[in-house]
Amino acid sequence: MATGEFSSVVSMYLSPFFHLKTTMKFTGKNIQDFFFTLVEQDDTAVGDLFKCNKCEGKYKSPKGYTNLQNHVMRCHGSGWEVRLEQHLRNYQVELKNDGSIMSTMDRSIIKSFYTSNEKELRAYQWIKWLAVRNMPLTEIDDPLTRKLAKIESFTSKTIRKYIIATAKETEKAIALELKEAGKITLLMDGWTCDGASTHYIAIFAGYQHVKSGDYNEVLLAISPTLEEDDLGADAHIALFESTLELYGVSKDNIACIIGDNCNTNKAISTRWNIPMVGCASHRFNLAVKHWIEKHPPVSKAIDKLSTLMSKASNLKTAARLRELTLDHHGVALKSVQENATRWTSVFNMVKRYLRIKQQLTDCEGLAEFQLTAPEHNIIKRVNDDFEIFNMVTTEIQAKGVDLLHVRLQFNTIYADVRYSCMRKYLDPRAEIVQSKAFESGVRNLLLRNHTNLTDDETEALERLVDPKKKEAQEEAHELQQQGNQLSLKDKLALNIKKRKLGADLPGGDGAATASVYVDVGKLICATSNCCERLFSEAKYIMLPHRRGMSPIVFEALIYLKKNLRFWNVKTVAVAMKRIVDDDRDDDIYYEEE
Repeated sequence: MATGEFSSVVSMYLSPFFHLKTTMKFTGKNIQDFFFTLVEQDDTAVGDLFKCNKCEGKYKSPKGYTNLQNHVMRCHGSGWEVRLEQHLRNYQVELKNDGSIMSTMDRSIIKSFYTSNEKELRAYQWIKWLAVRNMPLTEIDDPLTRKLAKIESFTSKTIRKYIIATAKETEKAIALELKEAGKITLLMDGWTCDGASTHYIAIFAGYQHVKSGDYNEVLLAISPTLEEDDLGADAHIALFESTLELYGVSKDNIACIIGDNCNTNKAISTRWNIPMVGCASHRFNLAVKHWIEKHPPVSKAIDKLSTLMSKASNLKTAARLRELTLDHHGVALKSVQENATRWTSVFNMVKRYLRIKQQLTDCEGLAEFQLTAPEHNIIKRVNDDFEIFNMVTTEIQAKGVDLLHVRLQFNTIYADVRYSCMRKYLDPRAEIVQSKAFESGVRNLLLRNHTNLTDDETEALERLVDPKKKEAQEEAHELQQQGNQLSLKDKLALNIKKRKLGADLPGGDGAATASVYVDVGKLICATSNCCERLFSEAKYIMLPHRRGMSPIVFEALIYLKKNLRFWNVKTVAVAMKRIVDDDRDDDIYYEEE
C-alpha cells in the first residue's frame, strides 16, 4: 500500500470527526434542551432565563433561540455541530425519519459531550480501529502510524489494558439484552488455527430481540476450555456454565444447544440434559460426501482430479499455468485443491478444472496425471449435481433459517431417486439426529400443530413453554369452564383474552388451541454457521506472525468487533475508570504480540 493510501485509511479511522459534514438536524429546541437548564420562566418580552450546563453562565432568551445559539458557538467553539454529530454517532443515537434529533435522549449522552475526558474519546477511537481493522496492538507504537494519526496515541501496553477492560464492560450490555429476551439458544463450535496450539470454543447466543422481534445472534465467548488439555464433554459444559454465569443466565434459560452432529456435542446434550439441534449444514456436508462414496466412478474421478490439481500447484507448473490462463482467459488462474473438511472445496475444484481444462492439458509434466475421456465426462456430469448441492448449502447457511424450511429442502433432495442414499443423514429419524422428538416438536410448532404433539414431543418441548402464556391460558380455560354463569362483561373480557392467546389459530376457539410455547421461529435456527463465519474472520487476526498472541487479547479483539453495537465511548470511559493498576501480567506465558 502506498504511503498516501495508508494515510487516508488511518485518517478515516483515527480522525476525531472522520471529516463529516453535518447531516443531523439540530433545532433551536434541541440546543435549548441539550446545553441549557431553565432557571426562571418569564411570560413577558424579557424572556426565560437559562443556565449553560457547561460554563453555568445565565442567559435570557427573549425571541426564539438566537441568544442561546450564539452562546453555544462561543462556549463550545466553531464546528460544534460536527463534533456533536460524531459524538452522537459514537453512542448510536437514533434519529427521527427526517434526520432530526430526539429531545428525549439520555441526558448523560449530551452531558458527556462537554464533560468527557478527551483521553476517553481517544481510547475509544484507537480501540475501534484496532478491533474493526484486525490490527496488531503494536501498530500504535509504530512511528509512521503515530505520525499519520490525527489523534494522540497510547502505548500498546496501555491500549491492551483498555481493550480487555472494555470487553469485560461490554458483557453487561449483552447480559441486559439476554435478560430481556428470556429464552436463548447456545450455538457452538470449535476451532484450531493452522500452526497454533490453542483450541478455541466459540459460543453464541441466539434469541428474539425484544424491541425488533427479529432473530438475533450475539457472541458470548471464544476461548479455550478451562483445562486446555481436556476437550471432552464435561470440559465443554464447565466452559458453558462459567460463560453463562458472566451474563447472569441460568441453565433454565437455554432452550437448546445447536452444533455439529459429533459425539462430543451429543454427550454434552445428554449429560447437561438439554436438547440438541444438529447443525443442518454439517449434516448436508456429510450427506454429500456419502453420496460421492456411493458412486465409485465419481469418487475415483474426483481422487484423480485432486491429484492433478495438486501436481499443477508445483512452482514451475503453477507459473506456466498462470501464463497459459492469462493468455486464454485474460486473468492468471491457479489450480484449486480439495479440502477434506468441506465438500464445497470439491465443487470449487471441479469448477476450476472445467474452466482451465485445456490449459492443464498444455502444461508440461502433467500428461500422466490427466483425466481420461470417460473420467472427464463423469466430472462434467457431476458438476450438475454439485450445482444442486451448492444451491442447498448456500441457502441453508442464511442467518436464522428455521428447522421447517431445512426439512422441506432435505425432503425434496432425497425424494429424488438419484439422491436417495443421502437419506442416511437427512432423514428426520436418522441415527445422527440426537434429539429427534425435540426437532420434530419444533417443526410442529412452526406448522402451528401444537395441539397434535405426541407425548414425547410435549416432554421434549418443556423448555419452550412460556410461563406467561401458560398462566394466561389456564386462566382463560378456567373462565371458559364457567360458561353461562359469566356476566356479559366477563364474556366480552374472555373474548379479548382468547384473541390475545391466539384464537385465530386454525383448529379451535382460542383458549383450547392457543400455543403456550415461545416463538420458536425467532429463537431456534437450524445451523451453527455463525461460528464458522466467526472463524473465517478470526484468521485475519491470528496471522502467522501473531500466533503467540494471548487468548485473552485475541478474544477481547474479536469480541469487540462482533459486538460493536453493544459498546461506545461511554463503555470505554467506564472501563478505563475501573482498571486497577497492578504489576500482574495475564500473558506471562505468552510471547509479546
